[in-house]
Amino acid sequence: MQKNTNSVQDLPRELREQIWEHQLDLQPTLLPPALLLSGNHFLQEELNQVFRKVNYVVTIQNQAVFRRMPMDRLMELRHITVMWEGSGNPALAGTMSGAVAPLNLDSAMTKLKNNFESLTMDFQRPNGGLKWRSITQALIVGGQGSVIKITTVHNCPDLQEDFVRKSFNRMFGFAGRQYNIPGSAVIAWVWEGTGQHFLQSARSGRGNELPIGG
Repeated sequence: MQKNTNSVQDLPRELREQIWEHQLDLQPTLLPPALLLSGNHFLQEELNQVFRKVNYVVTIQNQAVFRRMPMDRLMELRHITVMWEGSGNPALAGTMSGAVAPLNLDSAMTKLKNNFESLTMDFQRPNGGLKWRSITQALIVGGQGSVIKITTVHNCPDLQEDFVRKSFNRMFGFAGRQYNIPGSAVIAWVWEGTGQHFLQSARSGRGNELPIGG
């Protein structure tokens, strides 16, 4: 039987990696992408390497590392997940049982150029404040049109989920679609569009006002 020369594995590795990096984004609740579980043993190690190269999860524990990341490494990242966690009041850290300083990405680095294609904001853990709006805008603007997908993740439909969803609906000018996670009660909302639309929306400042309605 003649070999299928149109299959992806017949392409040069450099071209394959350019394809993989757009398909290997970490899914809501930190689930691996379907492609990583495809069972293609011939390409599995290559897929694993690309997955590790293009994804990054920002947490309270590693945020300082993220802020100091060298530009060449930063430019390799395509998919960012930000875990919004910690007390909304930094003054409470260390004074209340279980209170920790909130995630703080207030850094000039977040406004520098990046190649992020997708941003996932995970609100499953206790957090406070409204910095997620300004940080989301800064990361989108830093991409200069590269960001085409924004996802938010929530434990349940509560006041914060409602506020975040309405803020992003207003910021982007259209309603996000609900993303169902099989076997999970977690709620995710997804906004997908062109990079230029998200860039213009982030620059406009829409969504910084208190959202009214849906």
